[in-house]
Amino acid sequence: MRIVGILVSILTAVALLVCPSCGQTPEPDKTSQPLPAHSRLTDEACKVKRQKFFADWLLSIRKKHSNPVIDNEIEKLLVDSAVFRARLLTNKERQNLLERSQRLLDQGCRDPLILSLHGGLLHRLERGKEAKPILTEAVSLLETGGYPDFMRYLTASTLHSVYQRFPPEEDIWPQLNEQVRSALLGAASDPIFSNGNQRLYYEIFHDYYWFKLKQPAEKDSLIEALNGIESVDPWLRHLINGEHHYALGWRARGKGWAQSIKKGGMDGFREEMALARIELVKAYVLHPEFPEAAARMIQVRMASVGPISEPRGCL
Repeated sequence: MRIVGILVSILTAVALLVCPSCGQTPEPDKTSQPLPAHSRLTDEACKVKRQKFFADWLLSIRKKHSNPVIDNEIEKLLVDSAVFRARLLTNKERQNLLERSQRLLDQGCRDPLILSLHGGLLHRLERGKEAKPILTEAVSLLETGGYPDFMRYLTASTLHSVYQRFPPEEDIWPQLNEQVRSALLGAASDPIFSNGNQRLYYEIFHDYYWFKLKQPAEKDSLIEALNGIESVDPWLRHLINGEHHYALGWRARGKGWAQSIKKGGMDGFREEMALARIELVKAYVLHPEFPEAAARMIQVRMASVGPISEPRGCL
């Protein structure tokens, strides 16, 4: 135990040397406080909101791209599929939806919304080879039919994931990559991503940025294109730019131990983290009830960037 105590003391001393502000006592009026009850977003409330978003959105698309009289079976399936789009289903529930969508396809239905759903379900149930032709048809119909960019993105990105597991015989990557990218950027200014739905777009964008794009130049180009869209929600713009500066900081620094980092790399790291902090604070001020900016700010502060007097409510 004595050895453990000594180690703790040493580590604490090192932490204070690396981040002197860590040893400061926050000012009384700067300490974190619980969010007001009316602004708390519980996990269950978020699930309900997300499911309703997809149900309303899918029906609005269907009404716009079909006859005024909506087939009851298709309408009900689209409403029920909102749970799948919201990523809240078990495999048993996915199988049930798959059987219902298959019955519609067997009856001659080629609605791209149903095709997209069916292909997505096949993919999630590890039946990617069967999903490829279904999703390919859906992507083509959505592209030519003037459907919303977000629907195009959901379908094209699913096809992209399928092809990663089952590579195509011909090189379709340049075309498919551009379809996914352009649809994602086009959806950024869609009015549906307001009134709290900005968080859904951010989640999709976050996954694409961090897990789909492998080359730094691709990420830089994506952010540049996003910043060229004037109608993007301000909270989204600041949060995404904060994320990008955070990534640029680590890109400048590299992944080695502190003693192996060159001065230029560390200077770039600090500069980018400072810029990330500015963007994240702006996002937090716009929507303090959203947790995303605060979550990333914790990581920025762990990099010892930012004055101790900055707003601590976001932490």
